[in-house]
Amino acid sequence: MTARAQQHLLHAPFDAAAVEERPPYVHDALWTRWVAFRAAKGRPVFTAEERGLFDLLQGYADVMDCTRGWQRATARREIFVLHLLNHWFKARSVVLAHDRIIDAYRQQRRARRATAAPGAKEKRGGGKGRKQAAADGAAEAAAQSLAGEEDIFDSENYELRDRGFGKTRLFVMLPMRNIALQYVKTIVEVLGADPLACPKLETFVADFSEMEEAVDPTFVRRPPDYQRQFDGNIDDSFRVGLHLEPSRVHLYAHPLNSDIILCSPLGLRRRIERSGDVLVSLSSIEVCLMDEAHVLLMQNWDHAGGRVRAAEQRPRTTHGLSDLRRVYAWALQGKSGRHRQTILCSDISHATLLGALRGSLNSSGKVLLQRREEEGAVAKVTGAVRQHFLRFDTTALDRADDDRFDYFTKQVFATKLNTLAERNVRIILFVPSYFDFVRLRNYLYREYRDTFAALSEYSTLKQQRRALGQFSDLERPVLLVTERFYFFKRYFVKLAEVMVFYSPPLFPEFYSGLINRLVASSPNAFALTLYCRYDTHELHRLVGTSRTRQLLERESSMFSFVTA
Repeated sequence: MTARAQQHLLHAPFDAAAVEERPPYVHDALWTRWVAFRAAKGRPVFTAEERGLFDLLQGYADVMDCTRGWQRATARREIFVLHLLNHWFKARSVVLAHDRIIDAYRQQRRARRATAAPGAKEKRGGGKGRKQAAADGAAEAAAQSLAGEEDIFDSENYELRDRGFGKTRLFVMLPMRNIALQYVKTIVEVLGADPLACPKLETFVADFSEMEEAVDPTFVRRPPDYQRQFDGNIDDSFRVGLHLEPSRVHLYAHPLNSDIILCSPLGLRRRIERSGDVLVSLSSIEVCLMDEAHVLLMQNWDHAGGRVRAAEQRPRTTHGLSDLRRVYAWALQGKSGRHRQTILCSDISHATLLGALRGSLNSSGKVLLQRREEEGAVAKVTGAVRQHFLRFDTTALDRADDDRFDYFTKQVFATKLNTLAERNVRIILFVPSYFDFVRLRNYLYREYRDTFAALSEYSTLKQQRRALGQFSDLERPVLLVTERFYFFKRYFVKLAEVMVFYSPPLFPEFYSGLINRLVASSPNAFALTLYCRYDTHELHRLVGTSRTRQLLERESSMFSFVTA
């Protein structure tokens, strides 16, 4: 851990020799359950990587983790659940302590009233009007004194502020139901709760599991990362509230009675459109976790980003609000965003995710976790295929899309690719952005209507089969494909000889995987990637950190790689 990252730690960095010792900030009740949970799994209490991440999270800075990878998905999920539950246990302890203070004060107040009442009755029993009036005045003064003490208790003597506008403190945004099911199972296991004692857990498991008749028989032939990502129920519309107790979990709790809200961007959007009660819960979030953020990018990031921004707004109505005397002062002032921790976990770094991190208002700071050196996907290409990287010049970021389109249509497709297509060489044109896909599709339809077939995430099954058939039969030798389509379908396209990336793909495994499927024995086989200086993140993953500097800084605009 770098010295800069250590600035966000609440405690001194842990000793590597004591990695399995109890951290000082973990709640006692949770620690015993965590140790038992890891022992049941046959794993150590912490690995060095897990303990370092957990320490960083406990500093409550905003964290973006781009080092996960699908192999570490389970370990990351368990650490995130530990962090969420630790926050809930500690917040619950504060609330219970404040409740005891309030109860003790009320008991003392009732005792004082009971002591003052007999004296007043005794004075009134004298029978004289003057004494009775004096006694009534004394009783009224005593009541006013007690009321004054209550006001002082609420506003001056004690600051018993321990909550937001609503009960919900924790918010977890996930892309699909299968991931939400894994989170709930992990929460139940870490708490050591009896599944039979958790209300509606069986219903939840049935709702979030895959139906047997929906199983794809070709699923087992897909890559391992695809199998892990899409194993189970992949519905992307859900929202479920969890009400926590130390020994059990209540599923399907009302948003106003939920300690944790698990949702997808689309599910949360539909709930907000149907009922605004969830906005009270969003305004009270103290820890916001967005796991599998790279999948959220493939869905619709506008839904995800818009829902997080809604959490920074104060409720507009009083329905479902907590006791305002116990609401945090900064929440009343509309500064909840400065006290909310946002955690982004992704397999890749991306400008959109980095923008979300930079746009957060957390006063505890921000931490970005990424690999110092990337090896590059070019090293994983096994066939002897020429790999060309072609740079085009652009003057500004807002001009990059137009400059890329002009350069590709005039300098690449019209002069090189169209010639190959006329010779019946099969070409796959891979486009990461759907907006670029639409623009290219319209251009090809105007200029080369009978040359190409198109596949996108919105293509029907009939359209997919027709496009793949036209490409395989050389009826249309150019296949235009979006990265989203390939991400969700992962179809195996045979007989292609040329692979053209309109811009560097987001996922490096797509680059090496698609090139490895080319007909390497063909004399026409090659791969071409079009890039500019704003594609830095993607280039790091494709060619490696050291080569990226060369691709961006050298005068030559063409770079070639050939693997043995």
